[in-house]
Amino acid sequence: MTFASHEVTITGTGLHRIEVALQRMQLSYISAVQSRFLPVVANEQPVIRKIAVTVMENTDCPNVAK
Repeated sequence: MTFASHEVTITGTGLHRIEVALQRMQLSYISAVQSRFLPVVANEQPVIRKIAVTVMENTDCPNVAK
């Protein structure tokens, strides 16, 4: 996902369902699952392992603090 001033990268498995829900604006919150909880996640369920946020250096957005 890319925003005006940041790029968000979500890593995991089965993320298609999460992608669709994000596009439909159906999610209010997402988070990465801690590795200790991975054994209890049901098969076929989406799993977010990591969320990385990076600042985009070359932004033309005037409201973004640099």
